[in-house]
Amino acid sequence: KANTPIVRQLPWSTKIGVVVSAGKMDRAVKVRIAGQEWNKKFKKHFPSPITHLVSDPQNSVVEGDVVRISSGWRTSKNIRHVISAIVAPFGAPVEDRPPVLTHAQRMDIRIQDRIFKDVRSAAKGRIVSRLRLERAKKQGHEIPNLETAMANMKI
Repeated sequence: KANTPIVRQLPWSTKIGVVVSAGKMDRAVKVRIAGQEWNKKFKKHFPSPITHLVSDPQNSVVEGDVVRISSGWRTSKNIRHVISAIVAPFGAPVEDRPPVLTHAQRMDIRIQDRIFKDVRSAAKGRIVSRLRLERAKKQGHEIPNLETAMANMKI
């Protein structure tokens, strides 16, 4: 049990789509994924694109980019996917933009956020958070003090 991860690893799938709306929301873009729908009357496939709200943690994509998105944990009520790579940039080259986070970097950020939350919850007396912090310490993660964990909180 000491070897179980701090954050659950969920299975994920990847899809390729085009960014249709970017810059209107902070760290979120709208991506259109091509799809087809069978019409019984005409016995033919017709285009039926699907749009997803996708998390872009670094604000690194612009409208028109072809991107690879991966499913994962929910970022908000409507955001369930995250940008995993820019396949074909539109406009400015990729080198001039902030880098897209890899899966390992996203997991490190998520683990750090979970540890911060557990420090705050353990200070209130939550037993599960205290046990998770002990497990994280055994795995070699750095455990911050309460002041550091409360530094970025809005009160």
